[in-house]
Amino acid sequence: MTFTSTFLSFIDRYYILLFLDAILLILMTKNKEIRDKHIRRSLYAIIILTFLLSLMHTIDAEIGDLGQLDHVPFLRKIASWFCYSFGPTTFVAFFSMSMHHNRKMLNYILVPLIFNAILYSSIFYQPDVMHPLIYSFGDDNVFKRGNFGYLSHILTIVYIVIFITYVIVHNKGKRSDDFYILISCSSESLLAMLLESLDWSKDLLYTCILASGLAYYLYLYMQVGRLDPLTGLFNRAMYFSDLQTYQKKITALIALDMNGLKNLNDGNGHAAGDTGLKTLASIMERCVPSTANVYRIGGDEFMIICKSLDETQVQQICNKIETEQQRTKYSLSIGYAYRNQNEDLEDLQKIADKHMYEQKTLYYRRSGQDRRRR
Repeated sequence: MTFTSTFLSFIDRYYILLFLDAILLILMTKNKEIRDKHIRRSLYAIIILTFLLSLMHTIDAEIGDLGQLDHVPFLRKIASWFCYSFGPTTFVAFFSMSMHHNRKMLNYILVPLIFNAILYSSIFYQPDVMHPLIYSFGDDNVFKRGNFGYLSHILTIVYIVIFITYVIVHNKGKRSDDFYILISCSSESLLAMLLESLDWSKDLLYTCILASGLAYYLYLYMQVGRLDPLTGLFNRAMYFSDLQTYQKKITALIALDMNGLKNLNDGNGHAAGDTGLKTLASIMERCVPSTANVYRIGGDEFMIICKSLDETQVQQICNKIETEQQRTKYSLSIGYAYRNQNEDLEDLQKIADKHMYEQKTLYYRRSGQDRRRR
């Protein structure tokens, strides 16, 4: 085995992965629209890990192709240990990128990775190479798999299944396009892992995980122009676009306005006001079903488009938001308008605004604050 032969084999096995690595790296360095540091770190981790894993896998395979030798090259032990120990990490990096808001869960899923790496380190010290716990190489350089030899494969599959379950369970009230892109990416990786575990395909998993990372990055990039940068909700342009897109499905509009934002900004600074807006935006997203979308259309103004919901369901959304906001130090004035047959959406919004401002007037009357200070 020479450097040249290994390099050519690496290119031959993973030219698609290398191409995707280069594309994603160029996009990451040239475009700064996605500013979330955790997402960017996760993407860089995927790029580096998939490159190193594919390289180590090539080295392991090249040495294995040499057949029986009078000793086991130490480089093969290093390469195989790296692949088995860090293979599951690539998907954890993708999980971390797409579910970065749940840091507590991410800490928990790191524990099996550490346990996995420790177990696979037995390749360096196990006394019985003929009956290994995980796997070993005999003195003749022949691979031998032990009773727990598929642990890394199983761990990766478990991670993917947990991720898919998490996405499904937590999809309620989230944007459906988030759901579909995450399920598609994770299902692709799961299929690749199963095919490799059954020896039906080789050199596929790392490329699929990298392709998933690239697909999710492009999805996030497309979302930049559609989202409000502060709250992560759909923005004003998307609101008016969706009014046209879903005009036949819209059954109700809900108007919401944060109370006392100017007082909060004047008294505690704009950072405090931003925190209040983000808190209320998070409440609204949690309280709406997948058939409703939340939009920030102005400084302290929000709208919810309800599709194919009856009036009872719309009232339930308003009540849930009202209940949840009472657990914070912030408040919203809420008003809704339910659509009768083919009522014009512009008129529907005016009715929703009217009901919201009636509640806002009542709020300021009860609180004794100056209405002009909002």
